[in-house]
Amino acid sequence: FAQTPDHFLWIGTAGGLVRFDGAQFVVFNRESTPAIHENSIFALAAAQDGSLWIGTEGGGLVRYRRGVFRTWSAPDGLTNGYVRAVIEDTQHDIWVGTDDGLFRVRNEAVTRVDGRNGMPPISVHAIHEDRDRTLWVGGYHFFSMRDGKATEFLLPGGLSDNVKSILQTRDGTL
Repeated sequence: FAQTPDHFLWIGTAGGLVRFDGAQFVVFNRESTPAIHENSIFALAAAQDGSLWIGTEGGGLVRYRRGVFRTWSAPDGLTNGYVRAVIEDTQHDIWVGTDDGLFRVRNEAVTRVDGRNGMPPISVHAIHEDRDRTLWVGGYHFFSMRDGKATEFLLPGGLSDNVKSILQTRDGTL
């Protein structure tokens, strides 16, 4: 689920992207929307500029802004189309977690972040920016990223491959 600044409620489903305006539902899927290549919507993030970022299960990353859909896929630098997590950080960069990699979208350009600077290639299922602007990344590894430096955390019992969600409580606990 996500709500954009125009007050639309967006719902990702196995049958496409659904927009609810309080009275009616509108479905956007591969039959009605050429930029959506796969109907299964796995992640949604509303950005401050009013756009909606959409993670699909096999169809890459999609952005909806001002009535227009745009897709990012392999030719754009997104090397895996299974997008499991999408967030906008406080610097307005879009972070994208896929089954094969962590990516940043800045000024419409996609950059792969894992596989360098102490971070191995990873599968990403969760991304969260905490109140101190540290980026937390979970999936088959569990990392924090700050000022371009990655630090891996090993969870007890080998649980790091089970990180599916990362949240911060009011007292700052992750």
